[in-house]
Amino acid sequence: MTTKRDTPSGRLCVQAYSPYTGTSWKHEWRESKSSDFPGQFLSIVKALEQEASNIVNLVEEDERQAKIRHDEWEIQQQKWCREEDEKKRIKNVKDSKNELLSIIETWADTKRIDEFFKDVELRAQDLSEKNRHTIEHRLMEARELLGTLDALERFKTWKSPMNRE
Repeated sequence: MTTKRDTPSGRLCVQAYSPYTGTSWKHEWRESKSSDFPGQFLSIVKALEQEASNIVNLVEEDERQAKIRHDEWEIQQQKWCREEDEKKRIKNVKDSKNELLSIIETWADTKRIDEFFKDVELRAQDLSEKNRHTIEHRLMEARELLGTLDALERFKTWKSPMNRE
């Protein structure tokens, strides 16, 4: 049976890596034979000094890419804000128009009802006093039932598209 296991070899290994986010630089130096590691220190230091400029370039490239991503994100946010503003503007126009049409319908109903009551009052003038009082009483009850039908009051509360939030 074959198994793979990490077993200590007794040899040293130095591992260096870039600690900066967005960079993936890593290098390992292993001892080739026991106790020869002190002789490699100078070459390790030289290699690290040479790689320092590469790591700086990697960090700068990552920062440049991050700025590009951030700029793209800001542009997208501005686009979404403009789209939301346009949707809101369209909704405000639609809501304002619907409210105004409702007020106009109420006004038409109010005019029709008012004309009806005036016509009944006018015709009641030709009736006998007893019948006229009966009709006038019924007109009063009908007006109380319908309540106030003032379209002008509703129009005063109407909000134009610019007055909506």
